[in-house]
Amino acid sequence: MAEKQRNRVNLSKEAKEKIKNIHGIPQLFEKEDYEKIHAAIDEILNINKNNMQALLFKSEIYYREGKIVDSEEIAEKCLNIDPNNSTAHYLRALSFYEMDKLDKAQHHVDEALKFKNDNFNFVILKANILKKKGQDHSVLLNQAQELHPQRFEEVKKYFE
Repeated sequence: MAEKQRNRVNLSKEAKEKIKNIHGIPQLFEKEDYEKIHAAIDEILNINKNNMQALLFKSEIYYREGKIVDSEEIAEKCLNIDPNNSTAHYLRALSFYEMDKLDKAQHHVDEALKFKNDNFNFVILKANILKKKGQDHSVLLNQAQELHPQRFEEVKKYFE
């Protein structure tokens, strides 16, 4: 906590502005401008290597680029900083799912669901894990349909 306070106090005006601009990164995701995303994230991490939002974005961008091991490692770093971060658990679960490490994937999606049990993506990932393990996932599909009927219509074909 003291380190976090020190980082905040010692940041220059320019550094604070760069961190403030992290909110523009999602628009770059929409454009799939991965080069600019990496540059923006790296600038922020050079200022504060433990900036959670930047680390989560970095993990997600690695996942989208197919750099699954890198994504998992960054998500693990996030959990070392904040063990209760549901997004970091979700990103680790996604990575382990892609690596076919289903027990580890299920552990992390269960952790994510402890903190946000009404998150559509978390529920769908757990349903996918159970399906891949040959286990019943119908309750989760019903929950996902209740949470977000329109999005469920887009993904239900993967469960038929």
